[in-house]
Amino acid sequence: MGLKEILEYIKAPARTVVTLLAFCSTFLLFPESFMNWLGLLPFREKYKTSIGAIWLLSICILLIIIMEKGVKYLTRRIKNSLMKKSMIKQLLNLQDYEKDIIRKMYICDAYTTRFDMISGKHTRLSELEIIFQSSKMTYPGARGEVLIAYTLQPWVTEYLNNDKDY
Repeated sequence: MGLKEILEYIKAPARTVVTLLAFCSTFLLFPESFMNWLGLLPFREKYKTSIGAIWLLSICILLIIIMEKGVKYLTRRIKNSLMKKSMIKQLLNLQDYEKDIIRKMYICDAYTTRFDMISGKHTRLSELEIIFQSSKMTYPGARGEVLIAYTLQPWVTEYLNNDKDY
């Protein structure tokens, strides 16, 4: 087995590594009487060192895969936590008229309000990802304006549910 093959093996998915680990464990850990009954005892004795090396390599690769997934999970959790804190800070630092808009949206069913398409009241809230355009459909307004529905982001409603002082 050359270096290229080893590197390709390291890139193998976890399922393949677990299968190889189970195969090697069978050959190394099953009792001699069982291996003799299967007729595999001479094979095991001949290739025991190679099977052991593959077994150790499989364990190492499996541990690396587990640690990599764990690090990715923790990194994603930390990144999401920091992003959420930053977004909450932006939510708390809004201007008064923007806070009033959010309060009115929070009181409405489905946390949705329609804004005049050209009014600009919703633009900054949308850019800060505090609200989002929930539908591409437009609605006629009472004064002939074109209205578009906007909804509070789920993290905003979660924050407002937990913080009644906002």
